[in-house]
Amino acid sequence: MRKIDNLNRIFLVLVISLITIFLFLVLRNIGLYPTVFADEYIYSKLSRLQPLSESTIPNYLYLKLYSLQITVVMVSWVVQK
Repeated sequence: MRKIDNLNRIFLVLVISLITIFLFLVLRNIGLYPTVFADEYIYSKLSRLQPLSESTIPNYLYLKLYSLQITVVMVSWVVQK
């Protein structure tokens, strides 16, 4: 009888630990992806749709390289079709 109680206690601790770890991982990763997408959207918008003189981020070399990369990708996509 005592051995069964001990096994139930171990099982209960294991289940509670797994639920706690799962909730921790879910709550830790909730806000990550919108932040990454927002950053990519800002750089994409600044490099493609606005001239460099109106850029709010003074990273002109990166914006120019990003703009060239987008142009090369779009041209290769059009050529493939």
